[in-house]
Amino acid sequence: MFNTSRNRFILLALSCYFILALAWIFLSDRVLILLTDQDTIVELSTLKGIFFVCTSSVVLFFVLRAVPSELQINQQPSTDNLLFSSIIFGNQSRWLIYGFAVIISSIMVIIRLYIPVDITTRPLMIFFMLPIILSALIGGIGPGLVSTLISALGIAIFANPPLYSLVTPTYVQLQWAFLVVNGFAVSILSALLHRAITKQMFDRHFLDSIISGTSDAVFIKDSNGKYILANTAAADFVGKTPTQLLGESDFSLFTEKSALELKAKDQEIMNSHHVHTHVEQLVAKNGNKYTFLVTKGPVFDLHGNVFGLFGISRDITELQKISIQLKNSEERLNLVIDAISDGVWDWDVKTGHVYRSPRYYEVIDALPEQDTHDFSFFEKLIHPCDYQYVIQSINDHLNGKSSSIDISFRLITLSGHNKNVRVNGKVVGRNEQNKPIRVIGSLTDITEHEKLLDEHRLIIHEAGDAIWIADSKRHIIFANPAACELSGYPFDKISKLLVDDLTPEQSRNNIIPFFARLDSEIHVRDEWPLLKSDGSILTVELTAVKMQDGRYMAFGRDRTEQILAMQQLAENEQKLERVIEGSDQGYWDWNLQTNQFQVSARWETMLGYEPGEMDVSLEHWPDIVHPDDLKVAMTSIQQHLNGLIPTHSVELRCRTKSGGWRWIYSTGRVVKWDENGNPLIMSGTHTDITDRKIFEKMQKESSIVFDNSEEGIILINAAKNITKVNAAFTHITGYTPEDVIGKSVKMIASEHYSHPFYTDMWASLHQHDFWRGELWNRRKNEELYAILLSMSIIRDAQGKIEYYVGVFSDITQLKTHEHELDRVANYDSLTGLPNRRLLSDRLQQAINRSARKNTSCAVCVFDLDGFKSINDRYGHTIGDLLLVGIADNLKMVLRPDDTLARLGGDEFVILLPEISSQDDCIIILERILSAINQNVQCKDNMILASASMGVSLYPDDNADPDTLLRHADQAMYQAKEAGKNRYQLFDPEKDLTAQRHRNQLEILHAALMQNEFTLYYQPKVNFSSSAITGAEALIRWQHPERGIIPPSEFLPHIHSSNLEIVFGEWVINSAIAQAEVWHQEGLKISISINVSANHLLKPGFHDFLRTTLIKHPNVPPSYIELEILESAAITDLEQAVSILHECRKLGIHFALDDFGTGYSSLTYLRRLPVDTLKIDQSFVRDMLEDSEDLSIVRSVIQLASVFGKQVIAEGVESLAHCYKLEQLGCSNVQGYGIAKPMNATVLPEWCKTWPQTASLHKN
Repeated sequence: MFNTSRNRFILLALSCYFILALAWIFLSDRVLILLTDQDTIVELSTLKGIFFVCTSSVVLFFVLRAVPSELQINQQPSTDNLLFSSIIFGNQSRWLIYGFAVIISSIMVIIRLYIPVDITTRPLMIFFMLPIILSALIGGIGPGLVSTLISALGIAIFANPPLYSLVTPTYVQLQWAFLVVNGFAVSILSALLHRAITKQMFDRHFLDSIISGTSDAVFIKDSNGKYILANTAAADFVGKTPTQLLGESDFSLFTEKSALELKAKDQEIMNSHHVHTHVEQLVAKNGNKYTFLVTKGPVFDLHGNVFGLFGISRDITELQKISIQLKNSEERLNLVIDAISDGVWDWDVKTGHVYRSPRYYEVIDALPEQDTHDFSFFEKLIHPCDYQYVIQSINDHLNGKSSSIDISFRLITLSGHNKNVRVNGKVVGRNEQNKPIRVIGSLTDITEHEKLLDEHRLIIHEAGDAIWIADSKRHIIFANPAACELSGYPFDKISKLLVDDLTPEQSRNNIIPFFARLDSEIHVRDEWPLLKSDGSILTVELTAVKMQDGRYMAFGRDRTEQILAMQQLAENEQKLERVIEGSDQGYWDWNLQTNQFQVSARWETMLGYEPGEMDVSLEHWPDIVHPDDLKVAMTSIQQHLNGLIPTHSVELRCRTKSGGWRWIYSTGRVVKWDENGNPLIMSGTHTDITDRKIFEKMQKESSIVFDNSEEGIILINAAKNITKVNAAFTHITGYTPEDVIGKSVKMIASEHYSHPFYTDMWASLHQHDFWRGELWNRRKNEELYAILLSMSIIRDAQGKIEYYVGVFSDITQLKTHEHELDRVANYDSLTGLPNRRLLSDRLQQAINRSARKNTSCAVCVFDLDGFKSINDRYGHTIGDLLLVGIADNLKMVLRPDDTLARLGGDEFVILLPEISSQDDCIIILERILSAINQNVQCKDNMILASASMGVSLYPDDNADPDTLLRHADQAMYQAKEAGKNRYQLFDPEKDLTAQRHRNQLEILHAALMQNEFTLYYQPKVNFSSSAITGAEALIRWQHPERGIIPPSEFLPHIHSSNLEIVFGEWVINSAIAQAEVWHQEGLKISISINVSANHLLKPGFHDFLRTTLIKHPNVPPSYIELEILESAAITDLEQAVSILHECRKLGIHFALDDFGTGYSSLTYLRRLPVDTLKIDQSFVRDMLEDSEDLSIVRSVIQLASVFGKQVIAEGVESLAHCYKLEQLGCSNVQGYGIAKPMNATVLPEWCKTWPQTASLHKN
C-alpha cells in the first residue's frame, strides 16, 4: 500500500497532523493554566481553538495542494524528500503564502496579548518563532521577513513601557533583538534551502525526462537481478508498465535460457567494475525475439561497493533483419546472368574514329576493309524498327542521362541476315565541359541465346508439373509457376523457404532419409505430403533426382484433390530477366621472349581484385587457373604457337579473390613475329562467361523438365504445324514424334466436334492469347479419350505469333468416374428414382420457382402400410419388386414436372410443383392413392398395397426444404393414426403451438438445472386447538428477471410431459430434505407434498420413495403426507390402490386433494387407502355467500365422517370461514386467512408466533 512516494507522503502528513492535534489538545490548556488566571482561561481557550482551526486549515490546504497524482508519480518517480519539499516550496500562489504569514503572525500577537503576563516581565518571545519558521519554510525569505516584522512590531507596540524605554529591562530588549535576528536568519536559510531543493528537483526532473523520453530501454537492477528502476521503453518491450516491472527479475520476463545468460553476463559486469557494450539475443515469455545493443555497468553506493547494475539497451532487431536481407539480396544478385560480348569497339568521339576488333566483324559478317571506322558504319547496320530506340539510348548515355549503354536490338549484317545483338558500353573520359571524349564497349551476338532462352522458358513455365530446385542445404532456389500455385506461395516467398517449410511437422523426420536415397539412387518417386501456405496439406506424387552439380530437382503432381488439369498459365509471367551487366573484356599481353605477362585492369577486376593487385606471372598460373583446366589451356596455347590452330581459344575456370571460381573465355593469338617467323608477343582477351555456363546448365535442367513431365506438351509454329512433343504426349496419344512433327495439328483432332467449334476455339485463343477446356480426341489406335487442354500463344516483340504451346492431361478415366459418381450420388439403385440428394436440389428449385411465380408446391411423404409384414411373408425380393411396381404405377399418373423420389426402405417423397390451389392438390393426391392401391404382379404373387401420406404445402407452410419434409412426415404419422390408406395435410398453426410448448419445456428444464425453483410452505392448523398440524409444500419459480412466478403459469406445461416426473421427484426430495432440517432444529411438523396421478403410477415410484426416506433417516415417514390430485383421473385404479398400500407400509400418509372437483369421487373414497380429504377451495371460498357451496362443504364433511376420514378445508381466507367450518365439524384449515405460503427460512419464526396470533383471533 505504501510502496509509492505519494502514499508514504500521505501517511507522513496524517501522522504529523495526528501528533500535532493530540499535543495541542493535551498541552495547550496546561500551558494556559501556567500563564493566566482562571478568569481569562475561557476566553483564551476560544481564541486557542480559533487559532488551531485556522492554522491547521491553512497547513492542510498547502499539504493537499502538494500531493501529486498517481500518474505523475508513475511517470516521473522522485524521492520522498523531493515530494515533501513540494509542500514547502511548491508552486503555491504567492499572495496566499504572504496572507498566511500575516494571519498566523497576527493571531500569535493577539494570543500573546491575552496571556495575563506582562511583556516586560516575561516576554515569551519564543511563541513568535513558530509563525516565523512556518512562513519562512513555506514561502521563503519574503514571507519569513513579513512574519518577523509583524511579530517584532507587535511586541514593540504593545509592550508597556515600550521596548525602547530606558526602564525596559535589558534582557527583554536582547530577547527582542534576538527574535529579529533569528527571523532574518531563518528566512535567509529557508531561501537557501529553497534554492538548493529547487535545483535538485530540476536536475532530477530533467534526468527523468531524458530517461522517460528516450526510445532506448533504461533500467537499474539490484545485486539479486531484480529491477529497481525502469523507463517506459524498457517496460514496453516486455508488455508491462514501469510500476509492474519493479521487483521483477529476468526469469519472469524472458525464457529460462535467456534469463540464465543475462544473469551470468550481469554478474560478470558487476565483478569487473567496468562498463561493457555488447549485443544480447533475448526471447521474451510471449515468444518475441529481440536483439539489443546493450551498455551495462556497475552501480556503486556511497562506500564504493557495487549494489547493482545499470543498463541502456537499444533494439536493433529490425536493423539485424535488414542486414540479413541485404546479404541475401547480394547473394541473389551474384546469380544474375552476365552476357558474353564477342566484339570490342573503341570510339574516339572527338575525332570520330572507331576501332573494332576482328570478332566484331565476324558478328556483322563483314571484312575489316569494309569498315569506314566511324559511327555511321554502325548506324547503317541497325534494323529500321529499332533505330530510334538504339540512337536515343546511346545519346542518353552521352548526355549523362544514363550510367552506361546496355541495349539489345536487331541488326542487319552486311550479308543480309538478321541478328539479335547486345551492345554494352560506357563513357571513359569527359572534357572540362563534361562532354564525352572516349567511349568503350562491346557487341555480343545473342541470337542463339534468345532462341534457346525462349524455348526453355516456355518449357519450364508452361509445364503442368510443379518443379522445385533445391541446393545441397535444402534451400529452395527455383520454383516454376505450377509449383508456386500448388504450394500457395509466390516466387519471392518460396525462394526464401527450406524444403522443411513445405513439409508438415509430423513428416519432417522423413526428409533426411529421403535425401539420403537421392544420393544413392538415380531417381526416387514417392508420395509426399505438401504443406500449403494456408496450412492445408496436399498429397503429391513426387519424382526427385540429384543433378551433377549437387543440387536437387523435384517434380510434383497433386494427388489429394485429383487435379483435373493444370491451372491457367499466366501469359508471359515472370519471364527470365535479361540483365547483362558489364560486358567489358580483360586484355592480356605475353612477351614470349622475356616471359613477361601483363594484364589490363578489367582482367583483374573481373576476378574481384583491385588493379595491380594480382601476381600474374607464369609461375602463379596454377594458383589462378583451375587444375582441371590449366592443362587444357596450356595445350591450346602450345598448339597455337606450333601453328596447329589459328587462334588460342579455351573456356576455363579462374579463382577469384574470395576463393570462388568464375568461368572465363580466354582467346588470343600471336601478334608479332621476328624476322625468322618466331613468335614474339601473344595478345588476347578474357571474357567472363560464368552466366553463360549457368544458362547452359539451365538448358539441361529444362530438358529434364520437358522430358519428365507427366502432362503432354506440344509446340506448334505459327503455321499450325507441330514442331516438338514430349514423351508424355506419345504416352497419351500413341503418336511418336516422327508421326507428328512437321505435320498439321489437325491430324490429332477428332470428328467429335464440328468445324465451327474449332474455329471459335482458335478465335478465342487469338483474342485472349490463352484457351482452356476439355476436348475429346482419338488416339492413334482410334480409341476416344478426353483431355484437359491449356493453349497459350507466344509472340515476338512486334506481337507476331511465334509459337502455340499446348499442355494437356488425360482425364478419360476421370470423366467416366465422374459420370458414375453422378449416377450413384443422385439416383436410387433399386428403383432408379431420384434419391434424397437430388430431391433436395429439386425441392429448393421448386420453392424458388413458387416464390418467383406466386404459386404453390406440395411435398408428399408416404410409406406403405404393413410393408414389414409383406417382407416377412413373401421375402425381401418380393418386397423390392413391389416397390419397383408401385414406382412404375406412380410414374404413369404424375405430371412431367413432378418428382418421385425414394428416401429408403418403403419411404417415398413426391414433389408437386406449381399447384394452383389446394383443391387441385387434393385431386392429384386422390390419383396418387389410387395408383398405389393397384395390384402389383411380383413373380407369382399378386399384391395389393396401401399407403399413408402426409402433405405440406408451400407457402402456406413457409419453411425451408428440410422443415417441409419433416412437417410432411409428421402429417404422415397423423394419417396412420387416423386409420391408414389416406392422406393428411400439415397444419402450421397446430405445429406452432406444439413448438411453443416444446420451447417452454426446454426453458423449464434449464431453469430446474440452474436451481431457479424453490419450495414455499403454507401452514395447516387446527383452529379449535390452535395446534399446527403441518405445512403444504408449494413450488415457486424464482425467475432471474420476472421474480417469483406462481405455479399456475408453468405447471400446465409440465402436466403429462416428460418433465412431470422430473419435477415431481425434485419436489419430494426437496421437501423431505427440508423436513429433516426442521426436525434437527426441533420443529417437528408434517409435510404435505402434491403428487400427480402419472407420477404415482410410474413404475418404481415406491422404490424411489423408499430410497428418498433412507437418505433422510432423521425424518419419520409418518411426518410425510402425499396429496393425490383427485381431479386428475387415475387411469389404472387397481394399480394406484396397490402402490398406495405399498407406500403406506413405509409409514407414509395420503390425502385426496381437491375433493369434489374430479372424477368418480365416491369410487376413490371407497377404494383408495387415503387418510385425509381436502375440500377444494372453490367451494370453501364462497360458502358464506353461496348456499350451494355451503351444502357441498357440509356434505363432504359428513361424507368424511361416514368413511372415517380426516377432513381439512383449503382456501380459508377469513376468521368467519374458520368459525363456520368449526360449526360444521371441520377444525383443520389452510388458507390466506391463516397464513400465506412462505419461504422455508420464515416458517419456524411463524410457528413461534402462531399461538399468540390464534389466541388474539379467538378473543
